[in-house]
Amino acid sequence: MGIFQKNKVKRLQRKAIKANRLAEKTGQSARDAIIRTDELVAEFKEIDSDLKLIPWFRPFKRLSTRRHLEKVRVLLRPAQEDADLKYELADETKVWASEIELSAETERIYQQLTNNLNDVGSISKWLLDPPKKYYARDLRKNKQLIPKAKGIYAWYFVRGELDVPNNSYFSVDGFELLYVGIAGKKPEGKGNLRSRIGSQHITGNAEGSSLRFNLGILLRRKGHPLVLKRKGLKRIEWSDENYLTDWICNNAVVAWLEHKRPDIVERLAVESYGHLLPLNYEHNENNIFSQNLKNERSEMRSQVPLKGRQRVSMKKHVLISCVSQKLDHSAKAKDLYTSPLFRMGYRYAKSLKPNNVFVLSAKHGLISSSKVIEPYNVTLNDMKAVDVKEWSEGVLAQLRRHTDLERDLFVFLAGEKYRKYLLPHIENYQIPMEGLGIGEQLSWLKRRTERAGSKNGSESQDSGTITRPTKKKGKVQDGTDYEGEAE
Repeated sequence: MGIFQKNKVKRLQRKAIKANRLAEKTGQSARDAIIRTDELVAEFKEIDSDLKLIPWFRPFKRLSTRRHLEKVRVLLRPAQEDADLKYELADETKVWASEIELSAETERIYQQLTNNLNDVGSISKWLLDPPKKYYARDLRKNKQLIPKAKGIYAWYFVRGELDVPNNSYFSVDGFELLYVGIAGKKPEGKGNLRSRIGSQHITGNAEGSSLRFNLGILLRRKGHPLVLKRKGLKRIEWSDENYLTDWICNNAVVAWLEHKRPDIVERLAVESYGHLLPLNYEHNENNIFSQNLKNERSEMRSQVPLKGRQRVSMKKHVLISCVSQKLDHSAKAKDLYTSPLFRMGYRYAKSLKPNNVFVLSAKHGLISSSKVIEPYNVTLNDMKAVDVKEWSEGVLAQLRRHTDLERDLFVFLAGEKYRKYLLPHIENYQIPMEGLGIGEQLSWLKRRTERAGSKNGSESQDSGTITRPTKKKGKVQDGTDYEGEAE
């Protein structure tokens, strides 16, 4: 590793240490503010209960005392809000620190591999002669052959079937290497080779697989009957995805290599041999063919029209999942849930100026954000799949009464459990925070609400009762939106 690379890694590590210290300091000040707030609230409750037990205490004095205590309670709210914001800042800082540490570690490993000619040579050897290759048609019949593990994979296609620059270097048994990809881009993610190769590349659609998108473009050049169309508001797919699947099964083989950090291996492979990989455009800026293909892909996507009737009658509805942190008394749904994530999500939802903001409640199903409900302790996380399906059917029945599932647009600020059995029945939907962890979601929501506030002159938000959130420890189920804090 050169001096420049070593210094770069050290700088990143120092930033990570500073970020962690800031997170600890912020968290401690937040805890101190919350402890003081709890003490004052406890004193208020104790004095109030004592007043009720004194029969001779004159009513007007009791009323005066109560009004004074209510003023104290109002004064406590900024302290509680400040503590909440400090908690959010601490979470964001920890996420930032972990990302810096990860980038420093990635850079260190990459430089080690780059400086080791044996590693570069072993990658070249594997691409030239992989130990085992599988026909796509065999994997379509039996996806169990593909391991559920992170790794790098390489796609080889029958020579001459696609209009690509001549590649005589990486050719194996009449097949030429055109694409290298990975499964499991993030170390903490759940991506694996079976889902990526079997469910997204061999079967799947152009929206979920850049390989299928690029193959469709190249096949259209040779007269194959493929037309790009839009399904719903954002999803792009080919007019006959089954036709493309059959072509892949008849003309492609794939090989894979399990690895804990496939992102580093892919970067090394593409930067070393990118001029020979026409379908890879990430880390491959010097390959003119792949960059032209990338531009053509963007242009084709932008030219796919929306369905005409969607523009005329489409309404927007935001669906927010409930959370476990609630007030201890009945209130409107928008005020009952006290989690910082819910409150910021609700502000963002209002900034979208939707026709409706609904709450997905584990107990009540679909409810309006203005409906008054009692606090409860029911969670989808404890339900079996059968019960979650039954809950989803009830929500769908409610949605059909209030919305149009085919024409309206639904924005989900909800975890996977809440939306899993709803999405197949909805034509147009968006999941803006899909794949983000809790800290990343808070940061994302903060940026969006601030942007909306600066555009409108003031933030669009509803004032609710401010209470301290209970920090819920535990592993986020899938790293996606609202999981971990959701009920």
